[in-house]
Amino acid sequence: EVGGTNDGSKYRNVLVISRYPATAESNLTQENVATAAKWDYPIEQIKLPISGYIHTVNFPALIYSGTEAVYWTSTINDSYSYTVRMKFSGSGGNEYISMYPNEVRKNGCLIRCVRDTNAN
Repeated sequence: EVGGTNDGSKYRNVLVISRYPATAESNLTQENVATAAKWDYPIEQIKLPISGYIHTVNFPALIYSGTEAVYWTSTINDSYSYTVRMKFSGSGGNEYISMYPNEVRKNGCLIRCVRDTNAN
């Protein structure tokens, strides 16, 4: 789910990824999707800001705020680094989640600090 503030601000979007309880015997189907889990009560959530990034080629600027997030990984490729890119706006061909191996290391991408918490 991608959600923003109630005032329509495109600069405060967040990607929310939720995990729900399941066992090895759990079976999610089209027929039971409405009742298979307690959808209002996830057991874990991760919230990722969709805040764009600072692009340094030609001129420094914050770009794609509210529509794209670029997170650094720990993998370095010479003068580049790997990033995870998530884009939620644009034409159908431009909406994606992917690993990108050639991020310029001086660009200002996000760092994901990991902290596990229970949602309820």
